[in-house]
Amino acid sequence: CKTYLENDFYPFLLSESYDDIENLAVENWNNFLKSKAFRYVRSVGSWSAAMKSEESSIYHAYIQMIDIAKHFMYIEVE
Repeated sequence: CKTYLENDFYPFLLSESYDDIENLAVENWNNFLKSKAFRYVRSVGSWSAAMKSEESSIYHAYIQMIDIAKHFMYIEVE
């Protein structure tokens, strides 16, 4: 996340449950993400993005986040 936080080419992946469109501005989320200690990860596969090779970054991100967690983890898989 830190690698691409300042790069507008990589938009933030936001849930669709926000009502206040004004708060979805990139600069607002940029400040919010910089102030919180969390990661938001996403992965794609052949069924969702027509990739030919298997993509496992989400798996590795889960393992890394669980390993470094100090308190508890909430992981939602849809």
